[in-house]
Amino acid sequence: MFRPIQIASLKVSRINAEVRAALRKGVNPDRIADFVAAVDWSGAENASDRVRERLGLLELWATAYAEAELSRGEYLVRLLSLLPSDERSRRLVIGEGPITMMTLENWGQPAVVRQFPTELEFPALQVAV
Repeated sequence: MFRPIQIASLKVSRINAEVRAALRKGVNPDRIADFVAAVDWSGAENASDRVRERLGLLELWATAYAEAELSRGEYLVRLLSLLPSDERSRRLVIGEGPITMMTLENWGQPAVVRQFPTELEFPALQVAV
């Protein structure tokens, strides 16, 4: 549980820290959902555009994942897209079941995911190098 967070005082670095924390051991969707729910949007006109955009994306993706519109891998890739490029490039993500390779395009834009399924099956694994 988070204490209420005023959007006007929120920084991109705090959002990134919450995304990192949620990705520390796989994906912790509850952490993202709790964080987004704690943000008080009153005074949003005083928040930076980047903060509003990132929070909007987090809320959209958290809802889509909760409603099973995104797979765990798709959710993970979208969350990673919010982090700086040097952090994104150090992670290899392999989802559950058939291997799905996902690529991100247009860094800095909302994630575009292309999937390339194969016949092999592996357990869920997230590797950070």
